[in-house]
This record gives sequence, structure tokens and C-alpha cells, in this order.
Amino acid sequence: MELILKYWPLFMEGATTTILLSFFSVVVGVGCGTLMALARLSSHKVLSNAAKVYIDIIRGTPSFGSIVLSLFWTRDRP
Repeated sequence: MELILKYWPLFMEGATTTILLSFFSVVVGVGCGTLMALARLSSHKVLSNAAKVYIDIIRGTPSFGSIVLSLFWTRDRP
């Protein structure tokens, strides 16, 4: 019990960070998804086709593969 009380502030900090990260991830995901859907439904052919290609690539890639690729793409950026 003593150990739990000792590390309780760190646990709460981690839980808060996790909840905030999850919330902002959902907000960004919904925003990006909405923009992609609107681009796909657009009457502008170039925009619609670009969105279609992007959506087909992302839907055809396993989630783990997408995570690994995004890590490699962003690893060298500040």
C-alpha cells in the first residue's frame, strides 16, 4: 500500500496524459476523416481522385504498418 501511495501522483499524471492524448487524437482523427470524406465527395476531379488514392492506400495498409511507416517518416523531423 505504501508503494501505491508513493507513486500515486505519477500514476495520476500518466492517466491524465493518456486521457488528453486520446481526446486530441479523436478530435484530429474526426477532423481529418471529415476533410477526406468531403474531398472524396467533391466534384473537383483532381481533389476527389487524390483523396480516393489516399483512402485506398490507408485502408489497404494494416494498422501496424501505418504506425511503423509514420514513425520512420517522422523520426528525423524535429
